Amino acid sequence: MHPAIAALRSPRASQRRARADYVAKSAANSNTPPPDAAQNAASMQVVREQWLARPEIERAAAELAHYASGADLEQCPALGALICDHSTARGFADTLFAQVLPALVSVSLGEAPFRFRNSRGLSTIQLLEAGGAKLCLTAYEPLEPEAAPRSALFADREAHEIVVSGAAEGLVHQLDAKGAPRSEACAWQAGDTIRVRAETEARQVLRVTRSLTLLQLTREPQHPAPTREVSLDTGETVRSASGDKSASQAVMALGVLGALREYEALSVMEQTARNPKEDAEVRWEAVRQTLGLGPVRGLDLLADLASAPGDPLAPPASVLREQLLSAQPELRLLVKEKA
Repeated sequence: MHPAIAALRSPRASQRRARADYVAKSAANSNTPPPDAAQNAASMQVVREQWLARPEIERAAAELAHYASGADLEQCPALGALICDHSTARGFADTLFAQVLPALVSVSLGEAPFRFRNSRGLSTIQLLEAGGAKLCLTAYEPLEPEAAPRSALFADREAHEIVVSGAAEGLVHQLDAKGAPRSEACAWQAGDTIRVRAETEARQVLRVTRSLTLLQLTREPQHPAPTREVSLDTGETVRSASGDKSASQAVMALGVLGALREYEALSVMEQTARNPKEDAEVRWEAVRQTLGLGPVRGLDLLADLASAPGDPLAPPASVLREQLLSAQPELRLLVKEKA
């Protein structure tokens, strides 16, 4: 085991020592007394708080909350400048790097004090959040040209982006009033802005010629509509998924109950499936799990849903019930016996 990794298992891990050293050095440079041990233990958090305390960041954070509440971007001048003016956006990014990078150099095995996601060729750091609005910094690494996409994702989320640095090529897709898709090829470089409207527009990066850095402002409603994958050839919805985080959690919880064979949860699952105010994805998952735990009760549930006028689950419930009864004739016997 590498000594630096092994040191993390000790009471005085190298991370904690480095954090204490960093805060002590910062205090010495500012001619103020060094903070106590409790403050020393969170130097990376201190860096984040120092950045958030900058006047321009405080203004942006306040306007982000206003924007999250439904305000137009024109009503948020500081926030609007960040994602519309290249010099402002570049200065914002440079200020962030100047604040955080020295701390990362000083703190052994430290991490940037922000939420982040990282995958092959793509990294995103969430800088500010208020309600359903977020301000993020995203970086795309150089990529070879990808094949022309056959579909695109349309989410209930509006986005404003500005290219801070780099260059890339891609597509912007738009759905017309009838749901027919139209695609436009785009080449982006530093200073270019991109706007994506909720549910009807999407953008895809297909080729990155120089590492692309984007400052992104996004906003979604408290209960977003499902995200749809749409065929670019036909305009048909290939698949959909709930855009609501709480709904996704409920779907996962139902799946866990089913996997654990929690038969006592059958009544709750049925109630969830029958609730027209519940998210459609959650209701359908409740149907699936009810069928898995109690096939007869599940078939009764499908029959009730199929006969409910105006229920969005009526068509798929009818189709699934007939498919199950055709594929497994023994189920018809169970239904007759119950009747």
